[in-house]
Amino acid sequence: MPLKDVEVRKEGVSTGLAEAINFIEGANVTITTAADTANDEIDVTIAASGGGVSFGPPTGQIDMGDANDEGAGANATRTDHQHSFPAPAPSYPLDVAAAEADGTATTPARSDHVHAHGSAYAGGHTDVAAHSGSVHTDPGTPAQIDIGDAAAAGTGTNPPAADDHQHAFPAPTTGYPLDVDDSAEADGTGATVARSDHKHALRLAVKDEGVVQGAGVNIIDFIGSGVSVSVTGTEADVTVTGGGGGYSTIQDDGVAETQRAILNFQDGFEVVDDAVDSTDVDLSYGPAGYPLDATFAAEADGTAITVARSDHRHTITDPTTLPATIDLDSETSTEGTSTDVARADHGHGIATDDNKFTVGCLLDGAGAAPAVGFRMLWRAPFACTVTNIRGHVDAGTTTQINARRNQTSDFLAVDYTITAANAWQDAGAVQNTAIVAGDDIEAELVAAGTATKVNIQIDLTRP
Repeated sequence: MPLKDVEVRKEGVSTGLAEAINFIEGANVTITTAADTANDEIDVTIAASGGGVSFGPPTGQIDMGDANDEGAGANATRTDHQHSFPAPAPSYPLDVAAAEADGTATTPARSDHVHAHGSAYAGGHTDVAAHSGSVHTDPGTPAQIDIGDAAAAGTGTNPPAADDHQHAFPAPTTGYPLDVDDSAEADGTGATVARSDHKHALRLAVKDEGVVQGAGVNIIDFIGSGVSVSVTGTEADVTVTGGGGGYSTIQDDGVAETQRAILNFQDGFEVVDDAVDSTDVDLSYGPAGYPLDATFAAEADGTAITVARSDHRHTITDPTTLPATIDLDSETSTEGTSTDVARADHGHGIATDDNKFTVGCLLDGAGAAPAVGFRMLWRAPFACTVTNIRGHVDAGTTTQINARRNQTSDFLAVDYTITAANAWQDAGAVQNTAIVAGDDIEAELVAAGTATKVNIQIDLTRP
């Protein structure tokens, strides 16, 4: 099925096609992503921190003689802030005295204050007319107030300022306030105070795969049918659903897989980009020479990275090995090693083997242990050879047997103990195996144990 990339644009200008958008955090910016499977979306949260200014009220009052002090507070004051300015204490102003004095009060005099002459100085006169002859000089222009100004008593010789005087308070210079970007924070060097309604502009650096696409950006424009943006308060959610031709959910037998930005096709597929607007995906079928012929070779998973067609057929190789001959003396079946397949009408030859024979006996104790001792089995009419002594019991694991020739020559060097019930057991190596015509063969029950039925068999071959 065709797949389409997502076109990324910055302020309406195309950056390129990609299967993923990479968000990079700048200074004072935090980006958080979270998979919202229920809503079939990826949430991207862009938050800016730092760069803001907290405000607080002035903490110091204005007193006469205050020293210049920058202060240690972390907050700024608003442009319309007001310092407390205590009124003069009761009993001021003092009476005019004989000698001048600077005074120690920290509060200034009100502009409409009046001094009394006082009885000690003017002989009890309190008429203010005596002051009417004074001439006051123009106080001049008050000094401008700047951030960082040091406190100073001044050097002017003019009288105090009028009650409606005004200090110059310069407005912020052009270009303020500075933008919030990935620059390091700084105290600044400006001598002016920011206006109370100022705003900082947020400028971001936008990167594509780690490469800066533009700086000083304060708007990210998401464009395309597969992208949607919603804003709630200070949080912006960007939902990328894959766009036209893309995929949003992959299911395996109806069960949705985890959504990923990349769909990777592995063995068995041919993936080709048409260099226009889609990616073509086809099945990769077996090359010339497939499927392999059907044989009895060992099964194998195979290593091909292609798939077989549904109507393929296997060729069965003509057999080159004839069916095996059936051996009447064979005790076990075998799978064989040929990789050929037999035809339905094949036939097996039967091999006869009349030189092998056995003699033996069943000792039945009729529910009790059989009597121990020798039993005459057979008188040989021709020369032959003993090959095996075998035993079988119905119960127990302690029955012992042997056999002999001509009442003297045991076939087993050591009596054999049958160790399992209801299973034929071979007694192992034999001795005195040569039998001539006229020899007799005897079976011996050495110990019955708990068995009630004992079989003793002697295998022989005839030349």
